[in-house]
Amino acid sequence: MLGYIRKRPDLSFWQEQIEKGTEFRKRAASESDWEQWRKYYRGEWDPSVCPTNLLFKMIRTLVPRVYFRNPSVSVRPSKPGFESIALAKIVERIDNRLIREMRVKQQIKRMVQHAVMFGTGFGKLGFSSQISTELEEGERARFEYNSLVQEGFPWFMAAHPGTIILPAGLQRFEDTPWIIHHIRKPVQEVLEDPRFRNKEEIGPSSRGLPGHDTVVSDYVEMVDLYEVIDKRTGRVFVIAPRVTDKILLEDEHALAILGRLPFYPLIFNEDDERFWGIPDAKILEPLVLEMNATKTTIRNHRRLSVMRILAGKGSISEAEAARLLEEDGQPAVIWAQDVNGVKPVQPAGIPEDLLANYEFQMRDVRETLGFGQNQFGEYKPGSGDTTATEAQIVAMATEIRIDERRDMVADLLTELLEDVNRLIFENWSGEQVIDLVGPAGMRVWVSFSGDLLKKGAYSISIDPDSSLPETKALRERRAIQVYQLLRQDPNVNQEELTRYLLRELQGVQMDNLLATPAPGVGMSPDQPLPFQQFVEMLQNGANLGVPVPGEPDVVFDRDEEGNLVRVK
Repeated sequence: MLGYIRKRPDLSFWQEQIEKGTEFRKRAASESDWEQWRKYYRGEWDPSVCPTNLLFKMIRTLVPRVYFRNPSVSVRPSKPGFESIALAKIVERIDNRLIREMRVKQQIKRMVQHAVMFGTGFGKLGFSSQISTELEEGERARFEYNSLVQEGFPWFMAAHPGTIILPAGLQRFEDTPWIIHHIRKPVQEVLEDPRFRNKEEIGPSSRGLPGHDTVVSDYVEMVDLYEVIDKRTGRVFVIAPRVTDKILLEDEHALAILGRLPFYPLIFNEDDERFWGIPDAKILEPLVLEMNATKTTIRNHRRLSVMRILAGKGSISEAEAARLLEEDGQPAVIWAQDVNGVKPVQPAGIPEDLLANYEFQMRDVRETLGFGQNQFGEYKPGSGDTTATEAQIVAMATEIRIDERRDMVADLLTELLEDVNRLIFENWSGEQVIDLVGPAGMRVWVSFSGDLLKKGAYSISIDPDSSLPETKALRERRAIQVYQLLRQDPNVNQEELTRYLLRELQGVQMDNLLATPAPGVGMSPDQPLPFQQFVEMLQNGANLGVPVPGEPDVVFDRDEEGNLVRVK
């Protein structure tokens, strides 16, 4: 197989792929301009420039509209039967908890910013440890100190596109046989980490802080590691070609074995010839520079518009001249040898063509972004009365282009959760316990295992919420309206409806108001209900005409002769 000699990685081949893939990324992703775009975003402009920081404005406008503030997952069974319904409810509960615990929202925000600035964003999925091979319990704190990485649980983190290497010339991510992640770690950590072997030649390949290229002798000595994940072989191995020609780590990879890679690219502007996306920053840069030039010229004309006084030598004292400049807007004094007395100089003013040209350039920017002035959170000038249409536009979360980008994020989340489920199905071998809602809104604790969840077939969908912020008062009013509307509906889980209302009311301690059920099997995590009993509970609830979670539109009841009939 290409890249291997007698089933062992050919390091010369992989070193060549690293060099070619890095060069391909630099060229295709315009990497030489990244540092300049960072300066634009950070506001690091030359003092002589009067900037219009469109890049910062666009990113801070776009990111909140694209990422999901509080995404939730709906999991439906793809097979019929109450057992499939029960399995789907367990998976749905797990996925929604993991989304919060893995801080997926925070990582998606970073990926969106990377995609806008650099053309491509990446997220990386793992399980239990950042490096594929796990550590012993007593050694975890020394080498796995990232707070997002917890033993026995999946994790998800944004990966900077500058650390990702793919085959040179790659057009579509689905076609890549492998992916390489460039990781920089302190030399001392690598030498002490028991997961690495062949460490005799390990030494510093650079100096600096993790994630920085600044070479400063006082910084930590770092070594450049390259994690190669190959879905052809289902394996992962780590090399450090700058310091050694030996393999530091080699192991199986849970996702690569299934023919998948643990990376999730986010590209808003695709290129038809190469994988790497087209950065929004690259499209905006010429517009930004042109607007900066125009705004700088306007600033210079504004300075010239301040009234000047042409004064002959000795016609006014320097103390009196200084008083003219004590406050902003006072005229300035220009001394001249051949002038008698004091004469005012008429200011020039700002040319109307410059102001019109600046507005024309701003319209070009809005058309490029797909934003109107309202989408930047502003009302159009020129009218004292705001129309209902304008108010509605300001309140809207997205336009067509924003919807397209949000749809890309939703697809990414769906793909991510499918792989998260694959990992937990494989790794949660022991008994697990989770709380679910049974028939009639009864809360029960159910035991399960990863092997049990493998039996099901699931359909996952992402339920986005509004990207506009909501106040506590708005949520409270809506909760009261929903409660009043649905409290008599037999098809609605009344306990969860009450929980929803109490959770949204200001100043209410929900846990103190809700009644505590009597102790028994399934009523606490210490006495979970066996899975098959939970299935029977769902079936019995359906037999009695009680809505079944996961299939709310199907209700059964008994007729006068005692026969089971479907009533809804």
